[in-house]
Amino acid sequence: MFRMLGILVFVIAIIKFVLPLILAGIIGTAIYVSAQSEQQQENKQQQSKEYKTIKIGNQVLMSENLNYNVTGSKCYKNNPKNCTRCGRLYDWSTAKNACPQGWRLPTSNEWKVLASNAGFSSLTCGYGTADGNFYNFSNYSYWWSSSEKNFNNAYFLSIDDNGNVHRNHLDKNLLFSVRCVKN
Repeated sequence: MFRMLGILVFVIAIIKFVLPLILAGIIGTAIYVSAQSEQQQENKQQQSKEYKTIKIGNQVLMSENLNYNVTGSKCYKNNPKNCTRCGRLYDWSTAKNACPQGWRLPTSNEWKVLASNAGFSSLTCGYGTADGNFYNFSNYSYWWSSSEKNFNNAYFLSIDDNGNVHRNHLDKNLLFSVRCVKN
């Protein structure tokens, strides 16, 4: 009984010390998300993943690209090793619904703030096209925003291998990476 009481006191002390540091953003946190879709039965290991997060201002952002296998997504050059390194690439329509429950695509304006922060980092991962071509793996990363320009185009953010940030709009059928922001 005394041993259980000692363990309980230890756990309470840890919670009192660590929880305020997490809430203050001093200690980074990781989240465990489980994607919800009809493909869930097909491959549970690929759909459930722990994603690292970063707090930038008052936003919590995944600090790695989404890697959720869903129709409308592909690995760069259809190579699973690229999904392991960079996550999957999504067309805009799929990207809008790919984030786990409680998460969403950042808006174009949110991306402007998030990507200009010193805590934001990325690997160059390129992009794909609807006809199966892939480009810029070593030079750029591209992420969809939730912001739509018009019927055919949506806004995205890209970062080149020199760290330069670009925001623009392109065809919604292109395949870009996804990072989700917490609601």
